[in-house]
Formats: sequence, structure tokens, C-alpha cells
Amino acid sequence: MQKVTINGKFISASTVQEIGEKKTKVRTMVIDITENPQYPNTPVLQLIGNRVGIPDQLKPNDDIRVEFVLEGRAYTKDGEAKTITNLNVINVFKTQLQGIVVGNLSLEDDQPF
Repeated sequence: MQKVTINGKFISASTVQEIGEKKTKVRTMVIDITENPQYPNTPVLQLIGNRVGIPDQLKPNDDIRVEFVLEGRAYTKDGEAKTITNLNVINVFKTQLQGIVVGNLSLEDDQPF
């Protein structure tokens, strides 16, 4: 899958949910990528499995770089065809205002922060 990278500010994160028969851990986080204050741009990204703890290492307004993949699937509910789309986080990096990477917050890599 193709990875997408965006820079922004961390706003908040939801509580961890367990969904489905396998009790998969899922959590969302909101980031601010607004370029023009007249038109706020605050997408919600999804964290799954061992990545749900990443937002615990962030504070509101932390400058971050997020790597994610865009995933979607079609399904039918009540005879109506629908599509679900998710922005699934792969990595989060804390950055400074100059855009220098300060630390990798991915729990997968087990790198010190």
C-alpha cells in the first residue's frame, strides 16, 4: 500500500474501543492540518492494534508528522451498497517547528523516544 505523510498538530484522541469478534483494539486521533484559519481542516485518523497507545505520548498542540495508509472496502447493508474509508496510522513522529524529526512514536519499532 502507498504511504501518505502529513504534518500537523495533535488535537485529541478517543478512548480505546474493542470491536468485532476478535476484539481488535481501535482508537481515533484528531490532528489539525489547517492552512487557512477561515477553513479549519481537522481530519480523524484511525489507530489499530499495537498502535493505539501512540497518542498517549502526545500532548495537545504537539507538532507531529503522521504516516498513514488510505484503506477502504465496499459492503452491503439493508440491501444498499456502501463504502467505508479509513486513514490508518502507521507511524507518528514528533517534530519541531523547523520540521526536524525529534522522535518516532511508533510502538512497532520499539525505538526510544
